[in-house]
Amino acid sequence: MSGVELPRFSKGEKPRFFETEGLDELYGVVTSLAAELAAAYERIDTLERVMAVEGLIAPGQVEKFQRDSSARAERADWHHEYVDRVFSPLRHRGSGLDKHPDDGTTTAD
Repeated sequence: MSGVELPRFSKGEKPRFFETEGLDELYGVVTSLAAELAAAYERIDTLERVMAVEGLIAPGQVEKFQRDSSARAERADWHHEYVDRVFSPLRHRGSGLDKHPDDGTTTAD
């Protein structure tokens, strides 16, 4: 890399494709969700196939798994970051949805 740091957000207004207020952001959220879901599905499918071929898991073992408190805490942190990514088109628009529902903090906190 050249060592040049690029800005995280573009300057100026984003192009608008729909007249209805908020529709561009909604499409951004849906597109983000679709991309996240596709990537997660592919990883899960690959992992389960590799583990089955290697004899590391039995059918139904994933569904029966019980998380401990540490795993639950890690998953809660992941969910927080996930919501930030998925709803970023709305948050960057300044719609007031930049507050986290669980603790009231903003992404800048």
